[in-house]
Amino acid sequence: MISAKRFSERKFELWMASLGIVALSLSPCAYAQESCDPLASKLFRKPIQRALDKLDCSLLGKAGIDNSSHRLNSLCYSSNGQQSKIDLDVTLSCKTGKSALFKVSLSETVHGTVEIDGANCRASGLVITSSGEFGRTLLQQFDVQGLAFKALQAKLDEACAP
Repeated sequence: MISAKRFSERKFELWMASLGIVALSLSPCAYAQESCDPLASKLFRKPIQRALDKLDCSLLGKAGIDNSSHRLNSLCYSSNGQQSKIDLDVTLSCKTGKSALFKVSLSETVHGTVEIDGANCRASGLVITSSGEFGRTLLQQFDVQGLAFKALQAKLDEACAP
């Protein structure tokens, strides 16, 4: 016969193991690595890069750091039934022009995630984060989240049109 204390400890261990499995399966790395769809990812690459190309470095222009070179490092589209997810990493980079006396370059990697409801072709839950101050400033000043959302939603609207 199992004592109440032993049963409670076993129940707690099973609960923690289940929680760990759920957390692992929902983590961005596990989700993206196992179910990334390369073809669908390519469809989203161009509109996202175009949105990045529209970003400039005018906030830093007074300091002469006004040349932008933003690039999309990685993009993963994955789907699990009706729900889809896009994870991306972007490098935002601003630097001085070639004629600058002192060369300066600022760069920041930014991570973004968006979920898509396949039933109505709508993007939601767009989250763009940056760990550095430079990235946070660019995100706020240039509405990166808004531009990325518009580009993604436009691509979804195009793909879902009758």
